[in-house]
Order: sequence, then C-alpha cells, then structure tokens
Amino acid sequence: LSWIGNEYAFAMIEKSTQNMEVSPAAFIHSKDINKAEDILNQLMVKVNLKLQNENSTSGKTKIQNGIYKGHVIKYLDIPNLLSILFGDLFKLIETPYYTFIDNYVVFANDSNSMHLIIDKIQQESVISKDSKFIKFTENFSDQANFFLYINSSKVISGAFPIFCKLFNNTKTV
Repeated sequence: LSWIGNEYAFAMIEKSTQNMEVSPAAFIHSKDINKAEDILNQLMVKVNLKLQNENSTSGKTKIQNGIYKGHVIKYLDIPNLLSILFGDLFKLIETPYYTFIDNYVVFANDSNSMHLIIDKIQQESVISKDSKFIKFTENFSDQANFFLYINSSKVISGAFPIFCKLFNNTKTV
C-alpha cells in the first residue's frame, strides 16, 4: 500500500433528496496515482481471472467496468476490501467500484453512485466549495490528525439509520 497518501475521507453521498437515499463513498489520497492505478488494476486482473476460472462452466463473471465522462470505473470483486484495509468506518462500502479523480482513488458501492460523485465534482458541487463548510473550517489547522464534519440537518433526516448500522446500533429516530 505504498501508494496511499495521508488523507482518507468517508462520505455519505446524497443520491436522492426526495426519499433521503444516501450511499457511502471513500476518497483515498495517493502519493503516486499512477502506482495506485497499476496496483489496483493488477489486483483486479488477478481477481477477475480467478472468478473467470471458477465460473468458466457457468459462464458467470462479475467483470463490470465502464467509462463515464472520461473516468474509467472499475469493479473489484473483493467484498469488504476497504474495511479490511482501513477499519470498520469503511465497512459500508461492501462491493467496491473505483475510479481515479485527480490524486484520489474514489470507491463506492455501485456505478450509479460513482456517476453521481463524478457529476458533483465536475459541477464543483462539493463540500470544499460550500460557503458554510469554508466558514466552519477557517479556524482549523490543516495539521490535524482527525477531522469530522457533519451537516446535521442532513444527517438527522437521512443518514442516521446508516450510521446506526455502521456502529451496530439499532436505535432509530
């Protein structure tokens, strides 16, 4: 994992404002994005070859790659890969689809969530451009070991049940 930088982010992406549907995503900074791409692609090829060999008689494979707005989206059939590597915070990303955006490897559970992430980044509709977030972070050091930002108006109504699942808590609002 020599390609991994010093930033990790876990986010809940709002898929629908009408039914408050959210989807988890992870953003992992890379010190060397080309190396990250090479390593993940090699891993994907090995996993997919194994799957093809296992499923050669049934004809079933889970190779699900595509391109969306210039970003190659790949599927890595290693369940719970991120929680194995980075701990329980990332256990909601169970079936990692991934792509590369700038110096980040981005993971999500499905290609539709990945499309939404790419759209939001291209539209600059991201937290780093939000005036409330910018104002909130003005007095924080960029040298912090851990940073947590919660938009409470959205969490209470939509993401609370997901965080309960994440922390094995059955309480609901």
